[in-house]
Amino acid sequence: MNLYLNAEQVKYLKDFLDNPSLQIKGIYKNAEELSQELKSKLNKKKIDKKAKLPSLNLTDKSGKEFSLSPGEDNGTIIITINKETYPVTKGFDGRYDIEWNFKTGIEIANYLHEYAIFTGDNDYTPNKDGIGDELHVFKDEVERTVDFYASNLSFICYTDKTDDNWTYLVPGNVKNVLKMMVAYIFLHNELETHLSLLHPEIQLKHNEWSLDQQEQLNINDYF
Repeated sequence: MNLYLNAEQVKYLKDFLDNPSLQIKGIYKNAEELSQELKSKLNKKKIDKKAKLPSLNLTDKSGKEFSLSPGEDNGTIIITINKETYPVTKGFDGRYDIEWNFKTGIEIANYLHEYAIFTGDNDYTPNKDGIGDELHVFKDEVERTVDFYASNLSFICYTDKTDDNWTYLVPGNVKNVLKMMVAYIFLHNELETHLSLLHPEIQLKHNEWSLDQQEQLNINDYF
């Protein structure tokens, strides 16, 4: 188990270890309270509210423009479709669909990984496959559920308002998308050509992933 502590968390741990008399001084009522306090500090995912990621503006395969941007206090990632570039054909039911190429997929993965760093939750293991999933999203009693895959996404916003062109990902969903997208990228036949475009931390994950893959091949060959 890898336990990463930021400076504030290290301070709490150091105070606990260096000052066994904290309980006697009345700062903590009992050892159990101190234990729970420490666990809370260690497990808390701190979001950097002062720093701000720039928006990532992208174009899909058919020329539709969309963007990823941090929400208020970096608490979410907002996905917005540019309506002016989205052709509304007869029979349009309000569902937005966008599909991107491999290099754009890398840009998205890198951006989401940077966001994961902001939230202190960039320690993840890629999935075994790159299969996407449906992510249930509700905001102000409006459903904005998104089907997010490694090379495309779609969503429909059930509202009569004009702002039906966006959805969002909470940190937990960002992590789920990352695990899926990074697995897809690692398994893609274009990876070798574009490996240098990956975020340095994702490249390190690829090194670990490659070693695990080779180890599994060696085990299979042995048996």
